[in-house]
Amino acid sequence: MTRRLAFAIVTALVLGVGPGHRAAAQTASTIVDDRLAAVAARVVAAPALGMGPLRAVFAAVAGDVDAATALALALLNRLHGPPTAVAEAADAVYQAAAEAMAAVPVYRVAVDPLFVLPEGDRGWDFGPPGAPLARGFAAPRADQLVAAGSGIEGLGGDGGDPLIADALGGVAGFRAAVADGSYRFIVLTREDAVAEPLGHRIAVNGAPVALARTTPGSWIERAYLMGTALQEAGAAPRRLGATGGALATAVDVVGGRLSIAFTGSEGALVSAVILEPVSAPSVLVAPEPVADEGRVLAAESTVAAAVGRVFEAVATAAGPERPAPDDLPEPPIDPAIYRSPS
Repeated sequence: MTRRLAFAIVTALVLGVGPGHRAAAQTASTIVDDRLAAVAARVVAAPALGMGPLRAVFAAVAGDVDAATALALALLNRLHGPPTAVAEAADAVYQAAAEAMAAVPVYRVAVDPLFVLPEGDRGWDFGPPGAPLARGFAAPRADQLVAAGSGIEGLGGDGGDPLIADALGGVAGFRAAVADGSYRFIVLTREDAVAEPLGHRIAVNGAPVALARTTPGSWIERAYLMGTALQEAGAAPRRLGATGGALATAVDVVGGRLSIAFTGSEGALVSAVILEPVSAPSVLVAPEPVADEGRVLAAESTVAAAVGRVFEAVATAAGPERPAPDDLPEPPIDPAIYRSPS
């Protein structure tokens, strides 16, 4: 059992997390039951080799915390076999679920026509030289950009909101000097003839972040960029026809430096970058909370509690623990045998 799993199980027990999640369990119904049973059987047969099929199944719900939780609970309920193999398989299910929950999804996003960058946020509008900048945004300087092997290319807009339509292609990295603190880091891209406009993995201040729903056809519907003043006033977002993609992740800045690196030899297609204090409402209004680490930890605890119940069932099925050789009773000793001749 991994240290992370052990910690999560303890957390689940302390918080009193129960089996629950009936509503979330309905999400897992999109994956056929026989496939779940087949994957569960394969993981029990060979837990190490079963991680591949597990990750393939969880890829369908990566970035969706509720769906990943429901899928993990469904798989745990289908683990049957030798006790030791079931325990190892339960550990593998937890790890695959945790990876899926931690993955940052890409949302399909539209920009509200009245969107204004709130005071206290910082934004960089990427685009070709001379392109108009969105209100409150600055253009990234050349020394803030890292080019991919093919170089950086400015791409003009084809209609829609210019914040998304204008972009820079071939971006391997971006860096900026910012005050120390905890932030949400939002990256916008446009829908283009690129399989994965932002790649499948990024690194923020050196920490790797796996992405989910990276192809435009799989982006989660739907998010909006909307000023916090309009949100507080209860205004409904007004959707434009053109949309792009957006991801958001949390980052702690120490030492006054922020950096993001994109994977892939061709770099990323970036329309804009927004940095906002994590303590403030997000300008990215998404179907579920954005960059909510507490929510992910709570979901991990729910799955860990279910894994704990699997371990309890395994222990019960195994019966009383047999004494180890060191714990066996000592044989009786006849004093006459060891009596000294003297």
